Amino acid sequence: MKSAKRVLALVVAGMGLIAALAGPAAADEPPEETGAVLQAEAVEEEPEVLVPGFTVDPVGRAPVSCALGLPGVGVPCGSNGIMTSTVPGTRKRAGTVYRVCTLQKVGAKYDTSQCSLTFDFDSGSQIGVSVLVPVPRAKVEPKGFDGFVTGGNGLYEGRSGTVHFAPVTGKAGQYHVSFH
Repeated sequence: MKSAKRVLALVVAGMGLIAALAGPAAADEPPEETGAVLQAEAVEEEPEVLVPGFTVDPVGRAPVSCALGLPGVGVPCGSNGIMTSTVPGTRKRAGTVYRVCTLQKVGAKYDTSQCSLTFDFDSGSQIGVSVLVPVPRAKVEPKGFDGFVTGGNGLYEGRSGTVHFAPVTGKAGQYHVSFH
C-alpha cells in the first residue's frame, strides 16, 4: 500500500512540475476560441495632413467643344487647369488639376457630368477624386457639390474622405475646393 501511495504522490508531483513548466509557454500561445471577445492593443496612427484650400476653374485648358459639352452624352472629354491657393495672404499657384469628364445626362437646368480628377500639387503630392458635377445650363446659377477621395500619394498617402466644391461668388466657372 505504501508503494501505491508513493507512486500516486510521484504522479501528482510530476503533473505539478509539468504544469509549472508548461504554464509560461502556454501563455504565449493564442487563447482557444471560446466566443470571448479579445481586446486589441491601440495602435498610434500618424495624423492626417491637412490639405490647403484652393480654387479651380472647372473648364481650364480644354478643347472648345469639350467646354461647351458638344461631344454629347457618353463621350469623355479631358482638360486641365490651374489650382490657386486660398490660404490667407497668398494667391499663388498651388498646382494643376487634370480632369476627364463624361456627360451622363442632359437636364433642364443642370447637366450631369461624371468626372475623375487628379489634383497635382506643386509639392509633388497628388489626390484623386471622383465626382458627379451639376453643370449649369445658360443663365442658371452654379451650385455646390460633393465628391469622394479615391486616394493620394506623397503627403496625402492613404487619403480618403470627401471633397466639397463651392462656387466662387463673382468668378464665373470657378470653385473653391475643400477636403473633409
